[in-house]
Amino acid sequence: MTTRMAGREMSPSYSIRRLTRADVPAMVSIIEATRREYGVQRRMQLLLEPSDLDMHTTYQELRSDYFVATHAGIPAGGAGIAPLAGVGEETCELQRLYVSAPHRGRGVGQLLLNECFRRAAILGFRKCYAETISEMKEAIRFYEANGFRRLSAPLGNSGHGHVDRWLSLNLAVE
Repeated sequence: MTTRMAGREMSPSYSIRRLTRADVPAMVSIIEATRREYGVQRRMQLLLEPSDLDMHTTYQELRSDYFVATHAGIPAGGAGIAPLAGVGEETCELQRLYVSAPHRGRGVGQLLLNECFRRAAILGFRKCYAETISEMKEAIRFYEANGFRRLSAPLGNSGHGHVDRWLSLNLAVE
């Protein structure tokens, strides 16, 4: 049995759970491979940031969380949220939404995004901010299909000088 999500078939064999220490090497590998695939190394001094390598600690911070999608018990992708520095308490930043190449197009990113939105609401966030690079066209389309709107400049202080696409979504339901 499959489920339809945003016009794509999704296998029910994916599950979402919180990041564990044991997931970090697999997630770092997925992040590194995806960044290489899209040429991020041309934009950054280091392909992996210290917070990538120490993800488990990073997402233990207050109002932060990271989720891993698994297939047959193996990490297939992940995404997290954390408060966006410099903009007040209502805005979270969607961080490190990466899905390994063999699992793309199967609804994994949607599952992860939905879990991040669910958690953001529980944590009291009303807005979600995301950043990416222009080369990640699929990511930009995905964000926009989920209601994110493009911004002309960055919000807050994410510390990511290599990005050139900024997006925002109002999570609050009026």
